[in-house]
Amino acid sequence: MRPLATSWPPDWRTAAANGAAHRFSNPGLLAPLSVYAQLAIGLAFVLGLMTRWAGILCAVHFIVAIALVDRFGGPRMMFPAGCLVVIGFFLATHGAGRLSFDAALRANERPRSQGVVTFKK
Repeated sequence: MRPLATSWPPDWRTAAANGAAHRFSNPGLLAPLSVYAQLAIGLAFVLGLMTRWAGILCAVHFIVAIALVDRFGGPRMMFPAGCLVVIGFFLATHGAGRLSFDAALRANERPRSQGVVTFKK
């Protein structure tokens, strides 16, 4: 069995052929989009930048991967994607830690809209 990724950049023809085997609508476009989305999500997690949004995107991305591809391989095939779904939901709910760009920008402390309830001291 050939490894999934042997070098960078990935071989798009192999990824597109794999997508065509699963009857995806446009594998030549979706395969590179998926790989670059995973790269962007990973960088966001490592840097702690827009961590909550990256967590939501990670969870949705890998739920789709499980539903369309991994479910045919059984539990062993679904386990890595399932772990990333859990990690994505965890980071989406808890956010980044103290040593992150989100903390430096105080992204988790800003009001989300003008209608925020404020308490008097």
